[in-house]
Amino acid sequence: MRSCIRLRPYSCFLPFEHAEDLSAQERAVTLFDTLLPRAPQGCETLFEGYADYARRHRDVIARWGRFPHRNSVLGRTPRRMRLTTSMRRRALRPKTR
Repeated sequence: MRSCIRLRPYSCFLPFEHAEDLSAQERAVTLFDTLLPRAPQGCETLFEGYADYARRHRDVIARWGRFPHRNSVLGRTPRRMRLTTSMRRRALRPKTR
């Protein structure tokens, strides 16, 4: 796991992943996907998880145009259907094989 620390550019990608803008989300997916081949040996699963989370965040923005779980904190009116806590957790949970 120590070798995984050598490759930390992923932290620079987080603003793209957490933006409520679809083009920024697409950029995050591209950035995380380009990082995958550079993952140190033994860290591939970790970096695949980063890319998977980026895709999941992008999918939420593509569907809702924003992160619905932020609505109450930001005082926003929910659009269409409000996501339940369990739905949010499922949307961001890593896929199991």
